[in-house]
Amino acid sequence: MEFIDLKTQQARIKDKIQRNIDIVLRHGNYIMGPEVKQLEAKLAAYTGAKHCVAVASGTDALLIALMAAGIGPGDEVITTPFSEFAKLVASPYMRRWFLEGSFKDVIFTKTLITLVNQLEKSYYRIFNEILDEPALTSDIDYRKIYEHFDVTVQHYGESADNLLKIASLMQHHPDLALFVQTNPAFCCAGLVTEAMAARIEEFTGVPVITLNYDGTGKNINSRVSPYIRFPRKNTIARGKGN
Repeated sequence: MEFIDLKTQQARIKDKIQRNIDIVLRHGNYIMGPEVKQLEAKLAAYTGAKHCVAVASGTDALLIALMAAGIGPGDEVITTPFSEFAKLVASPYMRRWFLEGSFKDVIFTKTLITLVNQLEKSYYRIFNEILDEPALTSDIDYRKIYEHFDVTVQHYGESADNLLKIASLMQHHPDLALFVQTNPAFCCAGLVTEAMAARIEEFTGVPVITLNYDGTGKNINSRVSPYIRFPRKNTIARGKGN
């Protein structure tokens, strides 16, 4: 499904793009050239920020934010645990691959998860010199979660993965008051999860709001304000994956 006609858009601005490419090629300042300062100035004006710093990667952006916040040795920084997420969603994927006869993928994934578990044991010893807390493990039965939402292992992807992430979050943080989903415009997985918002709230007792960043400049984040000012109390003991 073609939500946006990029070919028509590109044809409309093609000459402008080519002119700017030619300008960069002529002056030869491919790194930190005048276009960078122009971009930073325009972004600062657009967002209303005092300053804007363009960076080469998301890693640089995170590092600069930590430096600006004065984060240093001994401070705790909570990050997204991708290894835990991979282990969380591996079972339904392996089940689907097994049913499809992709046995090599099953064996490879099982081996990879085993390796991840061994690596985690080694670096948790280092982390716990500072954190002094046990590793979190999610005891989630994906079959029961899928059954509640009428999902099968053939319904794979971000939307199905989100259901397992939500169940895991509720298992470890039962006092959660709000789920916020952030999407680019016309994100297919986001649209599916948004369509399931009512059933997710029924299952967990936690409302779900979606913030679609569509480039219009509207204050999308304002939708979160009422939930922060008037947080709901979760009275449903659900979402523990069993």
